[in-house]
Amino acid sequence: MQQARAALGDHQALDQERREIGEKTLDVLRLERRKIVEEHPFLDQDEQLEPRFAADRRRLEDERRELVERELELRRKLADLPPAPDDPRELEARVQELDEVTQRVAIERDAHRLAYTTLATCRDEFVTIMTGRLEGRIGELFGQLTDGRYGGVTIDPRSFEVTVAGVEKVAVPAASLSRGARDQLYFAMRVAVVEIMAADRALPLILDDPFLHFDDRRLARVERLLERVGATHQIILLTHDARLSKWSFPCARLPELVAPTDGALSAD
Repeated sequence: MQQARAALGDHQALDQERREIGEKTLDVLRLERRKIVEEHPFLDQDEQLEPRFAADRRRLEDERRELVERELELRRKLADLPPAPDDPRELEARVQELDEVTQRVAIERDAHRLAYTTLATCRDEFVTIMTGRLEGRIGELFGQLTDGRYGGVTIDPRSFEVTVAGVEKVAVPAASLSRGARDQLYFAMRVAVVEIMAADRALPLILDDPFLHFDDRRLARVERLLERVGATHQIILLTHDARLSKWSFPCARLPELVAPTDGALSAD
């Protein structure tokens, strides 16, 4: 009986030991499975495994397609490149030559910029100075020609538009003047340009019928002004106005041109 109990106890102990060994083995297997799943997440069988796998596959396919296209593009660029020289020293010499050309072009560019800036500054300064001088002289001459009715000429240095001050000191554009007053203004401008721009040169003043719209009073003022200008500058006046033949200036009458019957001008 004692032997039977001992054998039963041994059997129970053996079963307990087996259970403990099984549990330890199961724990080891669970631990190993967890490590494998952490290293390879796709082995974790869940509901999102297949969609994730499909998305990863599409992403990798897109990346592969982009890499293939990039490879083709680089191959085309490589094919378009000129062949490399047999001697690398030729390439180095060419690079040095291009560097020297680049430096020379940069120096010329900077010189052109400096010259342009200097010329632009001189131009603006010249226009400002000459505009001021012309404004004053044109105003004086225009006032004399109009018997003080107009004066105070202003010239826009950018657009060169001319305005004059009337009796009430109101700026009047040149285009708004009467035909006679406008002709007087333009004549005053011509005389002022000759006097100021050619002060040290005896340049001629050539006039082609500028007084057609002048009355006798205006012509008398013009005659006195031309007598004074003629003391320093040659004046050549071409006109059809018979009133000017009474002036004291030397006058030469040209033969009249007669148009032939066939419509062409004749030099005879």
